[in-house]
Amino acid sequence: MAGQSLIAQIVGTCCLIAVFALFGVGAAEGETTRRLAQSAPLWLPVVFGLRGSGLVKWAALPTLGFWFVLAALAWARSQGMAVPELSDFSPEGSAVALGVGVVSGLGVLLSLIVRSEARLLPGLGLLAAVAVLQAGAYLGSMSIQADHHRMIVVD
Repeated sequence: MAGQSLIAQIVGTCCLIAVFALFGVGAAEGETTRRLAQSAPLWLPVVFGLRGSGLVKWAALPTLGFWFVLAALAWARSQGMAVPELSDFSPEGSAVALGVGVVSGLGVLLSLIVRSEARLLPGLGLLAAVAVLQAGAYLGSMSIQADHHRMIVVD
């Protein structure tokens, strides 16, 4: 059982890395508030994972899966492929998207082998609830204005 707890903690750490990466690129792009809103659902699997709870499985799959798909689309677009434009990434954002994609993919794979203490139906309920939170956070964040700080020079 100690091995399962360690895997859950690694999944939680993957989520935490994704949060910090998204926050970092948000700071670089002047979109800190938007990225904080988008990444808020990732804190659920962070908490479950760092506590070693098998519930991380159900909370991480929809969040990390979402960010993995978004990162894959950003990478494909940077390679000149015709893909849906779900977000506008700067060159820095594209580089971070690759990192988020790798850590998300690892977290998804590890989530699949974590044993959960929750039965299947409650687990699927948690997965669905977190998926709705992630989609809502992402779509809702689109209405947040960029928080560019302008310097006013007075002569």
